[in-house]
Amino acid sequence: MQHQLVLYFRRLAIRILTHSLFSTLVMLTILTNCVFMTLKNVPEMNEYVFTVVYTLEALIKCIARGFILQKYTFLRDPWNCIESNMTYAIYLKEIDNEINWYKENDIFLLCENASGSTKCPSDYICWKDRGMNPDFGYTSFDNYGWAMPACFRLMTQDY
Repeated sequence: MQHQLVLYFRRLAIRILTHSLFSTLVMLTILTNCVFMTLKNVPEMNEYVFTVVYTLEALIKCIARGFILQKYTFLRDPWNCIESNMTYAIYLKEIDNEINWYKENDIFLLCENASGSTKCPSDYICWKDRGMNPDFGYTSFDNYGWAMPACFRLMTQDY
């Protein structure tokens, strides 16, 4: 049953990907995004809409073609590599935006755990300064940019 469900979603993704309107919609989205980038005072919601569209496009391509292992998969196409890096950069920019972090007395607080060690705004439970990072600060999960190389080092057992 589960295998049939996976096949159904893959067939649906292939049908969407091979439809002529899919490429047209993607090109119109890119052109519209370019127009919005030239304008001043554009609502921030537009960036979220374009990010969702680009993410859905990448997901449809990955489901339909596969990710990397076979001959015609998503990351074997250089344009898709560029596109995935740009989408990744958009998410990193949003994660790295200090507006999304809670800061008290010039110290960023880690929130949403059950320790109750620091008084935070309502709906938050935070920890202050969790100490030094291991490996003389080389291994760090302080932000997404440092977490990815740390995970790569762990997966390749290069420690």
